[in-house]
Amino acid sequence: MIYVGDTSNDPQGTTAIPEQSLFIWLDILGFADAVNSETKYKELSELLKKFQDLFFESDNYNPTIISDGMVLSIKNIRNANSLKQIFKEIAEKQFLFIMENKYFIRGGIAVGTRYESDDENKHFISNGLARAYKLESTGVDWPIIATDEKNINLIRKLIGPTSDSELLGLYEGLNKNGEKLYLIDFIQKNDDYLDLLQKKIFEYKESPSV
Repeated sequence: MIYVGDTSNDPQGTTAIPEQSLFIWLDILGFADAVNSETKYKELSELLKKFQDLFFESDNYNPTIISDGMVLSIKNIRNANSLKQIFKEIAEKQFLFIMENKYFIRGGIAVGTRYESDDENKHFISNGLARAYKLESTGVDWPIIATDEKNINLIRKLIGPTSDSELLGLYEGLNKNGEKLYLIDFIQKNDDYLDLLQKKIFEYKESPSV
């Protein structure tokens, strides 16, 4: 924690402000449509477990399942190179999940803070999660994990001195409105992936949000 602000009304003499960190909201595309069928509950529960287990294998972030998605709280960001390595690791897991489970992922990356309670009910509140969720749901139109111009600048500040043109291992793209996105490039040369992509485009042709 870092401590700032007016402490005159604080019995301990300090006001705790959570540190800024990086949050990634991940959504399994098509999951919300599938959950309308009660017969698929068990299948979808198993899918969520695979999703979470895949990201639990890393020491770089804490995954938390929320409904049909998951938030990653990134830790151990020492510098630009360490963040690039984290994004590379996420890209590999993203591709693996897609190929093994035939579901695509969309995600938003944002900077913010979180508060986690110490009581037995254990919950956390985070503007970082809210920002990442909003970005994924309104600003990212493709099956990618990405951030926007505002947040990539905040990420640069978060990791310390770096160039204003540093992409941190991300690749520049555009959303459907022509606004800049910076995405994790997960795609590998793989004919099975291309076949799956084409099938999903046809499968969800009536659901453009997917």
